[in-house]
Amino acid sequence: MRTLLGIFVLIAVMLAISSYINHLDRHTNPSVAEDPFHHDYPDIRVRNLQLTHTDASGHHLHYIIADELRHYIKKSTELDNIHLMMTPADAPNWYTQADHGWIDQKSKLLMLYGSVFLKQEASDASTAIETISRDMMIDYQNGLAYSMASATVLNGGHLLSGTGVDIHMKKPVQVRILSNVSGSHVIE
Repeated sequence: MRTLLGIFVLIAVMLAISSYINHLDRHTNPSVAEDPFHHDYPDIRVRNLQLTHTDASGHHLHYIIADELRHYIKKSTELDNIHLMMTPADAPNWYTQADHGWIDQKSKLLMLYGSVFLKQEASDASTAIETISRDMMIDYQNGLAYSMASATVLNGGHLLSGTGVDIHMKKPVQVRILSNVSGSHVIE
């Protein structure tokens, strides 16, 4: 048992030292940081990611689950099989599911690729809003989502479809189909 513990401690120390040497090498030798090798391969890789983001008072803002996260030096962070929950202070939660995406940390943007499903849960005042599209950009800092691909919006028994969608997720919630609009409404 002590031998196994000793091996784990030795491996952890070796990883820490190599990480520190790599860190020093990047800061003292700028050509290493500019080397294309460092840009093409992730410096951080996390599998089965579960991340909760809160504000200073502890209010839940975002919750992200992804099969894999890959971070690249001087680039964005890539995610696979993303599930995102956004919790605005004054509106019901928004849920997002997508095949792939990347996060630009500086401008607080999430670019989703492949099939994208965006849903606001139902509240006392309104029914659920569901949006199905492809390749959607989400500005989670400002509560905006938009796509130029074909989109379908479902709200209760009402269906709208067209090309391009623009969603303002903060109250009052606004969903606009940008062109080629068609729809059906169920009147009760």
